[in-house]
Amino acid sequence: MSGSSWRLGPPAAHLCQVCAGEHEPQDPHVATSLYYQISFHQQHGRYATWADAMAHCDEKTNRAWEHMLTELGLWDLVEKHDAETKKRKTRNRRPRRKATGAPADAGGEG
Repeated sequence: MSGSSWRLGPPAAHLCQVCAGEHEPQDPHVATSLYYQISFHQQHGRYATWADAMAHCDEKTNRAWEHMLTELGLWDLVEKHDAETKKRKTRNRRPRRKATGAPADAGGEG
């Protein structure tokens, strides 16, 4: 393999195929799993949060995990991450040019 071109192999058959963690299907993925973080980043262009790991869970499970993560001081990190991600997306968005019909270097507005 050359440079940064490498592949992520699949998790062992007895592990979750999404996060490579050992958990029940109805429970959240292991958000701290290196496999999950790399795989998620490759698919979404950002790293996973606990909210992402819990996205497939039912409401009761989500509430229980959110409560536990809040007690551990980790849920605030999810909210901060989401706010920073939104800010970053807004800041990195390039303003769109108005269509004027004139080439950009022809002295037209835009």
